Amino acid sequence: MQGVQGPMTFAGHHYFDGSVPTFDITGTADKVHFVGKKNDGIPAPATADKGITGSGAVDWLQLGDAGTSSGATLAYRVFTAGGVAAACTEAGQTDSVPYTAQYWFYG
Repeated sequence: MQGVQGPMTFAGHHYFDGSVPTFDITGTADKVHFVGKKNDGIPAPATADKGITGSGAVDWLQLGDAGTSSGATLAYRVFTAGGVAAACTEAGQTDSVPYTAQYWFYG
């Protein structure tokens, strides 16, 4: 990541439970379990890194607590690179597109 000095420390896991973004941050003194819902979003800047597949950068988001979080009530996804999926042409298809982002947790 541009501007990062040295190796980054593992902080936790991000996954989807159904279509709900979930984060388990266990690599810090303050443990966080965040289950998010989209409050707002904006397109990534035109100058954002398109990612290793060249797909384009996913939107920057503000996520609120979906009601079952502990340790945080608000999260921001910013400085995204990649992650834009191609349109599916058949029902039931799945896709995985690599991306990088910074997530900031508050509250």
